[in-house]
Amino acid sequence: MEEYGSGQVAVEIHIDTTDLTVAPGSSVVIPLTITNQSQSAGNYQLLVEGIPPNWASTPTPVIHLDGGESKQVTLVVQPPARTETGPGEFPFVIRFVNQDDASQFAKVEISLTVAAFEVEGRIGVMLEATQFSVSPGSSTIVQMLLHNQGLVDDQFRLSVDGLAAGWLSTTSPVTELRAGEQRKVSLTIIPPPAAESIAGRHPFTLRITSEAVPDQAAEIECVLTVTAFSEFTLTLDPQQLRHGQTGIVRVENDGNIQESYSCEFSSEQDLLDFELAEEPQLVLPPGETGEVSYLAKLKKRPLFGTEESYPFSVRVEASDEQSQSEQGEYIGEPLMPIWLIPVFIVLCLCLISVPLFIWYQGSRAESAEATQTAAVYQTETALAAPIVPTNTLEPGVPTETPPDTPEPTPLPTDTSIPTATPIPTETPTEEPTLPPPTVTVPAVPNVGVIAFQSNRDGDPELYAQNTGDGSIARLTTNPGVDTQPAYSPDGSRIAFVTNRNGNNEIFLMNSDGSAFVNLTNDPASDQNPAWSPDGQWIAFSSDRDGDLDIYKMRPDGSEVQNVTNDEGNDDQSPWWFSSGGVLNRSESIVFVSNRDGNNEIYIMGTDGSNQTRLTDNPADDNTPSSEGDQIAFTTDRDGNLEIYLMGFDGSNLINLTNHPAADQYPRWSRDNRWIAFITDRDGNAEVYVILPDGQEIYNITNNPAAEIVPAWR
Repeated sequence: MEEYGSGQVAVEIHIDTTDLTVAPGSSVVIPLTITNQSQSAGNYQLLVEGIPPNWASTPTPVIHLDGGESKQVTLVVQPPARTETGPGEFPFVIRFVNQDDASQFAKVEISLTVAAFEVEGRIGVMLEATQFSVSPGSSTIVQMLLHNQGLVDDQFRLSVDGLAAGWLSTTSPVTELRAGEQRKVSLTIIPPPAAESIAGRHPFTLRITSEAVPDQAAEIECVLTVTAFSEFTLTLDPQQLRHGQTGIVRVENDGNIQESYSCEFSSEQDLLDFELAEEPQLVLPPGETGEVSYLAKLKKRPLFGTEESYPFSVRVEASDEQSQSEQGEYIGEPLMPIWLIPVFIVLCLCLISVPLFIWYQGSRAESAEATQTAAVYQTETALAAPIVPTNTLEPGVPTETPPDTPEPTPLPTDTSIPTATPIPTETPTEEPTLPPPTVTVPAVPNVGVIAFQSNRDGDPELYAQNTGDGSIARLTTNPGVDTQPAYSPDGSRIAFVTNRNGNNEIFLMNSDGSAFVNLTNDPASDQNPAWSPDGQWIAFSSDRDGDLDIYKMRPDGSEVQNVTNDEGNDDQSPWWFSSGGVLNRSESIVFVSNRDGNNEIYIMGTDGSNQTRLTDNPADDNTPSSEGDQIAFTTDRDGNLEIYLMGFDGSNLINLTNHPAADQYPRWSRDNRWIAFITDRDGNAEVYVILPDGQEIYNITNNPAAEIVPAWR
């Protein structure tokens, strides 16, 4: 309903509808036509009352109207992804007030429904979102508004299918509502920080059932995205390792994503060698355990001595650079134990004593032989000497026979020498065969630096994220809206759009966020900057001539030229690409125009010549981008926003994302290998990257705030 100030009606507001619906985190554009009914000129300020100030924005908060003049003003309303009050109806007022005479005003009342999903019928349900994101161990809250739209009092029971019961809690599983009454209900989801909380998308169904009429139920399909977390446990088996014994490094993946792990061995003073088949690497799904076998040995093993302990360390590092270390102990042995020393001495003594014994025995034999010889000699001498008889013998009677001569004692034979005990040598141990490592794709690839708009710090600012190390730099700090970043070809500067001066202007800054320069400096709305491949021009869209056209200017803001010059239609979202197309290389601009009734993709020369339509579909096609032989663009031809690819003549259409979420604003990387885009498939707007064949896709920003309009460095 429109109301006017006192006295003569000075200004009038026209709006198509006063009943609006918007999902949290999304925006609704409200076109307003304001007419100055008086004969005198005036400046009229747009005011919004009844909703938080950061929900509403306009490029023209103050508009100048001559007498009888009408102008169109755009108001954008964007409630945050998570409101303090949850889903519901938010009435507010739009007011235009004459700055010179506050009694001259007009206002219109708006009924705003903030809900991502609404069910009508006996059981009315509003949800502020149907897609939610949570990290294990943290919580996300599903806020819903229940409305008893029946004629009698009733009780409504909330149940959930698709999620583990241990993840869920609510203070009101049954809600009692009188006829026509509304009440807000919250469901808290807390997946545990464990491997069973698998990272990824978990579809679930909210069901609200009438107790009075059990066959009356409302069902809402939702998606919970559990974010990734990494954690692992490292053990050594055994902790104390002996020579020749195989050790085991055991790693258990306690995280909720598949992870790869590498092992590194070291010892104090570098005394040990560790033998493995090759550099080990384990690839483990969530909750699984893997092992790496190894052998340890001393680089220089002592000849004699006792067992000694040698400390060593095993360090395991995950692909996300988390690491753990465990201490082990190697028990080293000498080549010969110390007890062999006395044995060795005994053997040496034996080796010395045996020859002495042989010599001694030989000496005794020679002495005996000499004695026997002397005895024989004495006997022979005695026999040869004359015999003096003691008695007179008769002649012819023989004398007594001499006794037999004893046989000489035989010499002893050689005694066999005992063989010395051999010195033990080190026996080589057969090495175990280890399986070759498996290499997996990292959780998030290093695709370079991507700039984007985010409200993570309260208001829309520009940030730059290095995907190699995950570092994020905030580039702008201003109460205004800073958006649509575009890197220069050499990556040293960024053109971007900001309303810090009251209307949309194109600014230039260094890539580190320093040295701001207003390039356009015009009361019109200037936006969508795009650099030429040689860095000599910036194309952009502007309504400075009454409707949106494509312009180009030098990087210092000079030589501004209207390229499309198409009256009565809107031409916007230029992309100055560097190859292919129906025109010569580096001499083409692709853009969006509604000149044929709806938004289509067009191509033209950089001077505006040969403007040719590439798409022909009743749906809206927007935000084209190209760095190679294909053009990526956004379209809702399948009923929701998707990223499509096509050739430069509009042929070979491919639905790249093919997802029920809203996927939009594609931007090719400079090497033509990746496409960045915006999607709310995780419950809020995030920057994703995807390969042109759709085989790999990654969430780059992964933040509960809203991240939009990416740009590659």
